[in-house]
Amino acid sequence: MKKTLCMILALLVVLAGCAQTTQPDATPAATPEQTAPQGTETEQPDASAEPGTPDEPAKDTLVVALSADALSMDPARHTTYPTGTVLFHIYDPLVTRDANGNIQPWLAESWELLDDVTWQFKLKEGVTFTNGEPFNAECVKYSLERVLDPDTQAPNKTRIAAIDHVDVVDEYTVNVVTQYPAPTLLQGMAEDGFCAMMVPVQHTSTSLETLGSEPVGTGPYMLKEWVKDDHITLVANDAYWGTAPAIKTIIFRPIPETSTAISELKSGGVDVITNVPPEQMDGLNTDTTKVVAKATDRLFYINVNTLEEGPLQNKLVRQAIAYAIDVDAINESLLGGMAQRTAINLPLEAFGYDASLTPYEYNPEKRVYPTSAVKIMTGLLALEHFAGALDTEVTVTKEMLSKVKGNKLSPSLTAGEVVTVEQMLYGCLVGGANDAAYVLAYATSGNVESFITDMNAKAALIGAYSTKYTNPTGMHDDAMYTTARDTAQIAIYAQKNEDFARIVKTPKYVMEKTDLRQYRDIYNRNAMISKFYAAGYYDERAVGINAGATSSGGYCTVQMMTDSKTNLSYLAVVMGAEENEAEKKIYSYENAKALLDWAFASFTYTEVLSTDKVVCEIPVSLSSAVDYVTLQPKESLTVYLPSDVDLKTDITIHYTTLYETLAAPVKSGDIAGQVTVMYNDEILGTVDLITTADISRSEFLYMLSQIEEFTKSKGFIAFAVSAVVLSVGYVLIQAFRRGRAARRL
Repeated sequence: MKKTLCMILALLVVLAGCAQTTQPDATPAATPEQTAPQGTETEQPDASAEPGTPDEPAKDTLVVALSADALSMDPARHTTYPTGTVLFHIYDPLVTRDANGNIQPWLAESWELLDDVTWQFKLKEGVTFTNGEPFNAECVKYSLERVLDPDTQAPNKTRIAAIDHVDVVDEYTVNVVTQYPAPTLLQGMAEDGFCAMMVPVQHTSTSLETLGSEPVGTGPYMLKEWVKDDHITLVANDAYWGTAPAIKTIIFRPIPETSTAISELKSGGVDVITNVPPEQMDGLNTDTTKVVAKATDRLFYINVNTLEEGPLQNKLVRQAIAYAIDVDAINESLLGGMAQRTAINLPLEAFGYDASLTPYEYNPEKRVYPTSAVKIMTGLLALEHFAGALDTEVTVTKEMLSKVKGNKLSPSLTAGEVVTVEQMLYGCLVGGANDAAYVLAYATSGNVESFITDMNAKAALIGAYSTKYTNPTGMHDDAMYTTARDTAQIAIYAQKNEDFARIVKTPKYVMEKTDLRQYRDIYNRNAMISKFYAAGYYDERAVGINAGATSSGGYCTVQMMTDSKTNLSYLAVVMGAEENEAEKKIYSYENAKALLDWAFASFTYTEVLSTDKVVCEIPVSLSSAVDYVTLQPKESLTVYLPSDVDLKTDITIHYTTLYETLAAPVKSGDIAGQVTVMYNDEILGTVDLITTADISRSEFLYMLSQIEEFTKSKGFIAFAVSAVVLSVGYVLIQAFRRGRAARRL
């Protein structure tokens, strides 16, 4: 049986994206900056782009490619970027935001907060809709309350959900009353702008569908033609209240495929394309085209659920995840380095973003205090030094005990006492006794200094390069450090030592009396192995390794569990955890158990290829009994995968055969091809394909094939040609003789 281990890594990524806008170098913007408010999450053409050649006249028509057609021309009933791109040219909002995210007036010239819940807006006068209806306070009341009306089904209504009602004060003044103090109301109105885009009362109130196909706004453009899935044509609004648009006609063409849009750009079919993936931008910066990157508030991130019980409730766990992910590398490889990191899941220019915050640096080797995990190395070195001689006796000296602090054996060791190495191993690894650790250090290396040197050398040999030991116990020292990954490496290495594995899973060890002391009961300080020191964490799957704490380094646990049914083992390392005395919770255990439970539930060994699976068949020749033989895997393939993998949809099989046709005789078990099993784009394994049956040869068919083979040979062809020549010669000679005989007569 083949087994392949597939590692699955979940990444927490927080990136602020940059939308890419590609347009001809010599093409002016669709509209000047002052003609329309800027949306924050739209595919709007770049309003700040300059013509490539200043002397070139502005184009009357601009063709813009959209990733999709508009869904509706009703600003209250959509959320898509392509639709927003169109609507921002037709409608105006009350307020908007500038490039720095600051609120700016638009159809509302000013505003003030009359009390905690009342906002008063002064409206721009002399503005009309494209159908001639006047813009006034009644329009504002109708437009806002229409968005809040459940019958409208406005997806953006949450932006202004704080509004209770709108009161008309006079023709150009409205009071917007909120249910509670809403300091972010203006931000909600400006966010995308859709929920605060103004529509005419008379035109819109006749039918919801009317506005969806026949938009009427106060913006710089109005709809001329809309052919579904083909094009949308906007023409300049000659009665626009603001600066007249520089471009008279804008044509939006829905082109979903980026490659097609790029081809259209290069051929001149469109003037502007948006949202070009970084990997497809190569070659677009030319003499005729220009790539412009515009910051957007599109975010890539993964939310974590901190409401359910589990390790993610612990801030330290979330921080560890953040340190372990190289976001900059992801940005560079997937987004061409065009994104910006954010410290939180808000865009850099969003309301509420704290610029003083900095993103977590990529630091998988984040140093922590090793605390009691140091004793893993102490025990390991002693075990390797005294391999096969654990009964070696050691006489405890005053020097061995001179530096001992913290936890000790009970009763503690005394100078002159004779103990064995094995007893001290149990004291150190099971009881967490610091006096036992020092005795092992002296017994192993002669003195503490040499032992510490040996500890650091062993750590480097194992590959734990970010670990430094300064004592054999784990008592706090600012100069001592490790990482969770290093600790895991050391623990896995140590667990391979049979004596180490045997000792650390012992719940209770009785140390026989020495020449100076009576019996000692040594209980395992690991609460998953023994219930003596802390209740509620015992787990029959636990096989131990280490647990402990210091006042400075917090609680540390290095836990290994094994499932007896699957024989799967997992290791969890939690360092620097806290304790909740009121709730009697030690979070090193809480988080380790949660992580291990999740691992057991989420992953398992799964057979993805069995030996009885027919993969393919190959034609067989020279057999009178069968025409083909089936091929099956020579061996099964079992791999480590997420438990919820659907073998029918998530696993794919690809095969190749060594022969187009097999000639009988065929023996069962002959290798005739290979099969490759894949999970998504990852190769899980490759297995030989073998024939599944013995197939005898038909001698008659074999003889015919030999004859056929012979007739195709060069020798046969030469023989045949010679025979024909001789035959023809013979006929000619005979004919010549008959002719001479006839003449004689």
